Formats: sequence, C-alpha cells, structure tokens
Amino acid sequence: MASPGGWLWPNVSEQDGAMKAIKGASQAAFIVSGITALVAVIALVGGKPVAGFEGWALVDAILMAVAGWRITKHSRAWAVVALVYWTGASVARVLSVSAVGAFGVVTIIILLAFVGGVRGTFALHKLRNGTAAREVSSPPR
Repeated sequence: MASPGGWLWPNVSEQDGAMKAIKGASQAAFIVSGITALVAVIALVGGKPVAGFEGWALVDAILMAVAGWRITKHSRAWAVVALVYWTGASVARVLSVSAVGAFGVVTIIILLAFVGGVRGTFALHKLRNGTAAREVSSPPR
C-alpha cells in the first residue's frame, strides 16, 4: 500500500518507507552534485562564472556526491550535512542580489527530499535498534 505522504513525504514508521526516504535523499544529492559539477566545469572551461557558479563549485559537487554516497549507507550525520548544506545554499541564493527566481519549486522538492533523508535515516536506526532491543529483552520460549 502506498504511504499517505507519497513520494514527497514518505511514511517512515516502517522500514520500507524509511528506505524510500533515504533513496530519495541520496538521489537528490547525486542530482545536485551532477548538475553542480557540470556547471562548474563549464565555468572552468569558459573562464567566467556561469549562473553564479565558478570552478570552485566542484568542491560543492564533491561534498554532495560524498553526502549522497553516505546517505545510501544510512548515515544520519551525512543526511543532516546534506540538509544543512542545501538549506544554507538556498538561503544564500535568496539573499544574493543576482539570484532572480532562485527559490523555486525544484529547490523546495530537493529540500523535502533532504528532510525525508534525515527522517528516514533516523527512523531506520530507531526501527532497527527497537527490533534488536525487543529480540534481546524477550524471554526465551
């Protein structure tokens, strides 16, 4: 049965939903990384910033690629890093004078994916630890 929150807000009370949220966050991180890397390389080759990105944006692309990889390994810390990074970058774009229309639907969808990743990684660890605790505390039959 599909979760009531759908793909934007998966139900993380069960392991399947938590895994879907984690997958969504890792995919978002890889998409952000790929697009950032592409634009940064174009800026490097062209010798001038493209859409506000310079060659140094490759560092951001690497950070998001690492975050995506670690989120696939269920890392709570890296899920939080991705969320904080995306939130900070989004706020910086909004506050930047040159960012016209920087805060759009795609930004919100990616933000929700990262929030889902945090929810999913924490829920997955809680679900797994709760299951392990129940198995240890249940008396033998």
